[in-house]
Amino acid sequence: VHGHVDVSISGEAGLNTSTISINCFGGIDKRLAIGCSYRWSRCYGERVYNLPTVHGNAYQLSPVDIGSTIRVDVTPQEDGFSGQSVVTYGPITLDYTTRSSLDYILSSGGTKLSARIEGASQNFSMSITADKVELLSEDKRYLVFPYNIDNPTIDCAANEVEKLILNFADHHQYKTNIEGIGTSTRIALSFTSRSCRDLGILAMRCFAARGYLINRSVIE
Repeated sequence: VHGHVDVSISGEAGLNTSTISINCFGGIDKRLAIGCSYRWSRCYGERVYNLPTVHGNAYQLSPVDIGSTIRVDVTPQEDGFSGQSVVTYGPITLDYTTRSSLDYILSSGGTKLSARIEGASQNFSMSITADKVELLSEDKRYLVFPYNIDNPTIDCAANEVEKLILNFADHHQYKTNIEGIGTSTRIALSFTSRSCRDLGILAMRCFAARGYLINRSVIE
C-alpha cells in the first residue's frame, strides 16, 4: 500500500527563513498518520550533501542553505506500507530584510554583534571585518581568528535557530585565552536572535567570497 505525503511550508516559500514540514498518511484523506523515516540532503546541482544531524519530519532553513535545493527521502516504517517518496524544495534564496542589512555591512567594511561562546560564562562583543573575527569580553577574554572561503566551515545547529558552529581544521588557526576551548576544533556561538546569527554567517561568507575573487583576479 502506498501512502500520501503532505508537505507544508511555514514562512515565505523559498527563503532561508522558512521551515519545511512533512507528514505521512495512509491515504489522501489524511485520516491515518503513519510513521516514516526522513533522510535530508542539501543539493547543489549534481552535488548532494547529507544532513546527518537532521532526523525529524521538519527542517528550519538557514543561510547555509542559500543557493541549494533541499531534498528529503521519505520511507514508510509501518507494516503494510512500502515505497519511497522524494521531496525537493528550492532553490533557496535570501530574504529581503537580511539582504538589505548585509549590503550595509559589506559597504561599511564590517559589523559588531553580541554573542556567547559555548563553555564560557561571559558575554562577548563580536567584530567581523573583511579578514578576521574577534570576540572580546569585558574582562578581556578573547577569541580571534582569520577566515577564508574554506576555513572555518560553518554549520547551523538543528532546532537551535540562534546558534552556529565553527569547524576549524586545526586549533592553531585561532587564538584565545578562554579556558576550556583552547584545543577544540569545534566552537559553538549563540546570538541574541536568529537574525543576528544569520547576519554573522552571511557577513563572513560574503567577505570571504569577495576576498577569494579579488585574490583570484590578481593571480590570473
